[in-house]
Parts: sequence; structure tokens; C-alpha cells
Amino acid sequence: MLVRKSYESLFKTISHSHRDMTNRGWVITGTPGIGKSFFKFPLMLWLIKEMSAAQIIVQVEGRRYQFKPGADVMEGSELDFEPELDKATTWWIVDMAKAYVRIAPTVLLSSPNKKNYGEFAKAPGVTMLYLGLWT
Repeated sequence: MLVRKSYESLFKTISHSHRDMTNRGWVITGTPGIGKSFFKFPLMLWLIKEMSAAQIIVQVEGRRYQFKPGADVMEGSELDFEPELDKATTWWIVDMAKAYVRIAPTVLLSSPNKKNYGEFAKAPGVTMLYLGLWT
């Protein structure tokens, strides 16, 4: 798997601001086709290995997937796993859908269209990050 250096930089930014308790949400945006959606795969690995995430809820196209180390992946609708999003040990990765502030640290992967991330980005403790062009 090719892991861009910029993915590592994004993860370090997220992990440091999470550990410092300065952030609980991040919007990652950039040019369409730049690799925002793919970023969720190394991000999930790093969250489990380096940050000991108890579980990760990934939301993509109206579906949610629950990943727990050592357990089967569970699939549900965009309304399933709601109680899990109220746990600080859960991470919520939202790919091209609406995100809102929950107790779970949240990473929103979004197109640069502000209508897709605007309300979430205005919340306290949410930081905008940009995935740059391939170099």
C-alpha cells in the first residue's frame, strides 16, 4: 500500500492535537481525486496501532461500519451505532457525508465545497486540514 508522506503529516497533526486536547474534530479537504477517501485506510490503522482506539465507526454513502480490534466488522445504516459515537474511545471517520460534533473524535473527509463541511467546521475544537497535491 502506498502511503503518501502527506498522510503521515495529517495523522501527526491529528494525533498531536488530540493528545493535547485542543481538538475533537478535523475536516480534511482538498482537490477532488487527491486521495481524501483513501486516507481513511491508513488513518484507521494508525488510530488502532498508535492511539489504541477502542473502535472506529466509518460512515460512507449512508452506511456505517464498526471496526473493533479482534472483532468482526459490523455494518449498519447511517443511524446505527449512535451510542458508540458518545464514547471518547470511539473514533468517527465520515467520508463525503454530513458530520456533527459528538463525544467521539471525528474526522470528516470532504470535497472543498463548503456546504459539505461548513457547519461542522464552525464548531469549537474543529480544525481544517488540507490534503495537498501529489509531489
